[in-house]
Amino acid sequence: MKDLMIPNIAQLKQAEISALTSAVGQLQHDVQSREAVITALQARSDHFGERLKLADALRTNAQAVLAEAQTAENAAQAMKTACATAAGQAETVEKMLTNIAEKKIELVRQVVYIAAMLEKTGQMANKLKAANPQVPDSVIDMLNQANSDCANVVALALTAQNSCILAEADMVPTRKSLSLAQQLSQDLVGLMTDEGGVLAALEAIDKADSLSYDSARTANSNAGSQLNHATAQLSAGKARLASLTAGLAAASAPAAKKA
Repeated sequence: MKDLMIPNIAQLKQAEISALTSAVGQLQHDVQSREAVITALQARSDHFGERLKLADALRTNAQAVLAEAQTAENAAQAMKTACATAAGQAETVEKMLTNIAEKKIELVRQVVYIAAMLEKTGQMANKLKAANPQVPDSVIDMLNQANSDCANVVALALTAQNSCILAEADMVPTRKSLSLAQQLSQDLVGLMTDEGGVLAALEAIDKADSLSYDSARTANSNAGSQLNHATAQLSAGKARLASLTAGLAAASAPAAKKA
């Protein structure tokens, strides 16, 4: 009876060894396949990692450029306001100078008229003095002094008039330059803020780069998760392979010794 059982036990042992050998071979093949998959997933993860770095750099750069453009727009707005104020003040000064010049002309006319009247009065007084010695010399002296003072007033009025005219003439190019600066500053602000302008274009670029970054981050996260999952499966497969290999070695050892 004992002799009849030995072949069955040997057959069962051999069957166990064959099953373990087959399982080990299949598991080795599975591990190799998983290693190949991990190699591909690692390359994919590296690819998406590089894409994420690039997307992050583009997004950061777009945000920096947009911030600089917004600062420039604020400066342009301030310049526009300053130019408008200066242009308005220049126009006011020009009008004031024009008004003063007109008043100076009227003043000169009046002073010249008075000077002419004083000169005629002096001439008449001199004739009267020649005809009547009783006319006081002080009257003649006062008329002469008045005539002299009036001549000085005329000279000063003419000088003031010329200065005012020159100042008014100088204000013309100044006002025109400030008006041009005001228009250019308005155009600049429009270029920055209008629909389809610089800020709108940069905001669109910033939005697109942010969306690209979010997409790249999601893809990179998914690739990393897939790689981590595959790595965990590979580790589990290697552990099982090691266990089966050890079991096969243990099962094969007695058979080898008996042979």
